[in-house]
Amino acid sequence: MAKAQKAAGKRAPTKSQIYAELAEATGVTRKQVQGLFAALEGLVKKHLKKDGDTLTIPGIVKLRMTRKKATKGGETKVNQFTGQTYVTQPKPAKNDIRARVPKALKEMVQ
Repeated sequence: MAKAQKAAGKRAPTKSQIYAELAEATGVTRKQVQGLFAALEGLVKKHLKKDGDTLTIPGIVKLRMTRKKATKGGETKVNQFTGQTYVTQPKPAKNDIRARVPKALKEMVQ
């Protein structure tokens, strides 16, 4: 399995590697970088509480909270590909976070 992952491409950096890279690039300690990420997590929790709330982290991402309503179940529908009928399952309400990447960041990776 490890050989297959290496053959597929480079692995994503770990959280520890990201902290170390940012600490080296900015000249602060790794502990301070870790504290910054903890504060950022608290900021997201504080600002994304209800449907429609947004939070922009400049140059990186724009986050928006959306509320998905619960759906009843029990409807009988027909699968358009196979023609078989099935009964839909109920789904509970849930919060969803949408992330949008700024145009400048998209252009940077292309």
